[in-house]
Amino acid sequence: MPRRVNATPAAPPRAPVALFAPSPTSSVRPEAPPLPPARRTPLAVWKAFALAGTWVGLKLRPLFGLINPRPGDGVC
Repeated sequence: MPRRVNATPAAPPRAPVALFAPSPTSSVRPEAPPLPPARRTPLAVWKAFALAGTWVGLKLRPLFGLINPRPGDGVC
């Protein structure tokens, strides 16, 4: 005989409750119009800025009293 794991029927889903609902007497701002669809930045631009930022960061490290990592400084 198979064992029943949950013998009680599932409860119906509850509606979400707002934790901080505005009071009826407060002045509520009207809803803003929808934003236009965002334009995506090409991935090549992100890559270029990431490489440039890494290079600039390595050049600025000595100004903060830090040393640049050497190839043998890894964990492995």
